[in-house]
Amino acid sequence: MAIVIAEDGSFITVPTKIVMKDGKRYAEVYTFVDGTIALIPHQQSFADTQGHWAKAAIDEFASRLIVSGMTETTFVPDADVTRAEFTAILGRALGLVSTPYQGRFNDLPPDNWAAASIPLNRSLIQGYENSSFRPNQNMTREETIVVITRALQMVGVKVALSDDKVKQILGQYGNADKVSGWAENAVAVAIETGLLQGKTAHTLASQDPVTRAEIVIMIRRMLEYANLI
Repeated sequence: MAIVIAEDGSFITVPTKIVMKDGKRYAEVYTFVDGTIALIPHQQSFADTQGHWAKAAIDEFASRLIVSGMTETTFVPDADVTRAEFTAILGRALGLVSTPYQGRFNDLPPDNWAAASIPLNRSLIQGYENSSFRPNQNMTREETIVVITRALQMVGVKVALSDDKVKQILGQYGNADKVSGWAENAVAVAIETGLLQGKTAHTLASQDPVTRAEIVIMIRRMLEYANLI
């Protein structure tokens, strides 16, 4: 994996892809920041992901330092994900730099562990009308997809769908009427690009909480679709 080292010695992980050219291996690095780029070996896995459907992706993201375990040996892949947790994971996946917290949200004190992650993603994940962020509220599948499709656009991938195409895509699922109006386009884009799959062949479960394993899979698909890993 690749990291970018700042002048003060701190570092962030950045999206990295290994490519072959003229029989040699090269690392293609995507970064928003300046600094010294270094490649470091790191492998990690968890005892409780053995046999899990998302094990390979979880191991990859842990080895890239994008996700960490709930303990040193457990990931708890089927646990729900809070808004704060999701924001931090997405920030690390994209290689975004933390910025000084400006107290933008009234329910997020500066000493909260997530305070350093949320400002850097303010264009991706937003607060509520009363200036709250609700860091401990669980993310739903549709909320997650809205933010991930914004991230896709942020890295330069544009996917435009007509209203008729959105209706056609969502119409394949029997419970598409449960998708919130503000999420319909993003959910359709995610289905069209392969970022999102239904819970079954005919159900989306857009209002269900998203799990740690699902977050890893969705973000990984986004990075892969954008050709960043």
